[in-house]
Formats: sequence, C-alpha cells, structure tokens
Amino acid sequence: MNEGHSHTSRPRRSSRRLRRQGHEGRTSRATKTSATRTPTKLKLILNNGQTQHIWIDSKTFLEAKIEGTPRRLDGKLRNVATYPRDYRVVNGLMIPHLMENIVEGYRERSEKIQIDTVVVNPQLEESTFAKLK
Repeated sequence: MNEGHSHTSRPRRSSRRLRRQGHEGRTSRATKTSATRTPTKLKLILNNGQTQHIWIDSKTFLEAKIEGTPRRLDGKLRNVATYPRDYRVVNGLMIPHLMENIVEGYRERSEKIQIDTVVVNPQLEESTFAKLK
C-alpha cells in the first residue's frame, strides 16, 4: 500500500462520522512536517457555521494540534493553538495528560495544564442532575 494513502484513511472516517452528526469535514495534508511524520489537517465546519482546524498525527492518529478562537492581545488578533501531549491509556482510551495553549507571538508565555487523574464513565447520583431549588 502506498505510504501516503495509509496516513489519510483514518481521518477520513472521522470526517464521515462528523458529517453524520451534522458537521461538515474536509481533510488536507498540512504543510509543516517533522523529520518522521506529516500531520493531516482536518477542517471542521460546525452546525453553527464556525470553522475549526485539527491536526492529526499521521502515525498515532491522535490529535497533535487544535486551532482555537483568535484572541485580541496588544490590539491585534492573535491565533491560539492547543497542543495535547503526554497521551496515556485510560480504560482503553488514549487521553492527553498535558495540554499546552500557545498564543501566536507569545510562545514563551504558554499555558500548560497538567491533568493528574482521568475517570471514564463514573457512577453519578441522579441528584447531580436535579434542578436547584
């Protein structure tokens, strides 16, 4: 099988799933490459018309970068990106335990969120969802 085709097959399935949920998805090859991998860039168009870009690692098929909503800093709109890292298996799911948020032009002041514990499908009391009186 051609190396290029094997990298794009899994993200396309994700795009089909998103379309079934009412979102529109497109895939394209990203222009930035590392020495060993080329990420696949997904363009998601949500039901409300907003667009979001997500980069998928071509080897692991995990999210490598999530483009956020631009923020105004110093009077200029700046791009924001979240980089999920330190993936670990939790109940059979790959969950990132470090999220780094970087604002364009402010890389040295990135925000890192360390996730200590992840619980999948916990038992919750019905009263958790009751209306407050």
